[in-house]
Amino acid sequence: MTTNGTKGPWVALTLLTACGGAGGASSLEESASGPRAQGYDPAQHCLVGSSQILCPGGIYAYAQWSDEVGWYIEPDACGTGTPICPL
Repeated sequence: MTTNGTKGPWVALTLLTACGGAGGASSLEESASGPRAQGYDPAQHCLVGSSQILCPGGIYAYAQWSDEVGWYIEPDACGTGTPICPL
């Protein structure tokens, strides 16, 4: 059992490890340059009228905003295999 004086560093280490530690910043940079951060592509996205689309299962899929085109989303954003965008 640890004494009260040595408990603090263990708690800090545990929290740092659980939150990704120093590697967390690089994973954020990688996700910012991933396919979702590329912007609107008419071959991969369709335009929608709002920031949320109600999926058949009752959950919401969230659209992305572009100043050039407005709200857009991936056709398979609901994950049901049925595209949510008109063809």
